[in-house]
Amino acid sequence: MGAAAGLGFAAYGLFRMARQPDRGSQRRTALDVLEEAAVDALRADEITGNCAIDVTAIAPGILELTGSVPDHDTAERAARVLHAVAGVRTVVNRLDTESLHELRSRAAAGAVAIPDVESETAFETA
Repeated sequence: MGAAAGLGFAAYGLFRMARQPDRGSQRRTALDVLEEAAVDALRADEITGNCAIDVTAIAPGILELTGSVPDHDTAERAARVLHAVAGVRTVVNRLDTESLHELRSRAAAGAVAIPDVESETAFETA
């Protein structure tokens, strides 16, 4: 139970770190509002809510997902969840489906960690 709670708290922290507003400015931009809505949608989902996903609004209506998820289905689900958010037109999905343990094993063996290009997909709606 303690490990699961710690993992959930860590995932929450990663979501909130995705886009830190300029501390000198208290004015929220449209991109800030879109990112916050996207983060809230991912956190509310029973599957993506426990994943280490970073969300960045790179332009009005366009979100980029980065981070690590357990499998390709979860990566696709994250994109679908975000397409239900008002104002989202495009989701650039750069989620890595390789576990941190696998990455560390490859790095220890001297292999270069190269992202799986096939797992990077962009979904666009009309």
